[in-house]
Amino acid sequence: GPDGAVQCYGFTDATKIAVADYDPDSDLMVDFDGEPRLAIIICWDFDGTDWDSRVFFHFDPIGGAED
Repeated sequence: GPDGAVQCYGFTDATKIAVADYDPDSDLMVDFDGEPRLAIIICWDFDGTDWDSRVFFHFDPIGGAED
């Protein structure tokens, strides 16, 4: 944050989703109403031309500057 506060995150789970099955209206990647989380998304299953799936690695906040 602007005051130098740092937030740490701990890994909670990973979800692999085929591109063909991904619902862009889901809250898998972005959930503005949910609790704070971090998601790292990588492409997976390269078929020689394109990536057929994504892996979503989810992290929840742990500790924080005030702890």
